[in-house]
Amino acid sequence: MRGVVHALQSVAATLWVGGMWAIGFIVAPVLFATLLILLERLK
Repeated sequence: MRGVVHALQSVAATLWVGGMWAIGFIVAPVLFATLLILLERLK
């Protein structure tokens, strides 16, 4: 039983870290690019 719990914890940690990488490399640049476009339209 402990092996299953440990495996699930490892999978959850891997998914969490992968989510952080996705936010850092995909979401943040897209967000900043969108904000720049919106700010240029306000000028």
